[in-house]
Amino acid sequence: MTDPHEQAPHEQSEQPTATPQPSASQEKAPKGGDPWHAFGYIVSGVMIYGALGWGLDRWLDTNGLVAVGILAGAALGIYMTWKRFNLVIENSIDSTANDSKERS
Repeated sequence: MTDPHEQAPHEQSEQPTATPQPSASQEKAPKGGDPWHAFGYIVSGVMIYGALGWGLDRWLDTNGLVAVGILAGAALGIYMTWKRFNLVIENSIDSTANDSKERS
């Protein structure tokens, strides 16, 4: 017996192997990235490291580590934002250079 899901050789269709083209919405995406990512990195850094500083303040019975945690979280959030947006800009510059090479 044969498997009912198996197609006979004459019934098999060949799939084209063309590469997908970007849609119009992808081509018109703004360069530089989404500003909500920057907001999310900074706010989450402040919240996470601020909470870590607060927990260390409570555990070590000290004052001031919450401020250090908030500042460290903000600094790391800004750094992560810079790294992400710098990567997006580098990728867009590389793709623009590749596009101009392909056209010539």
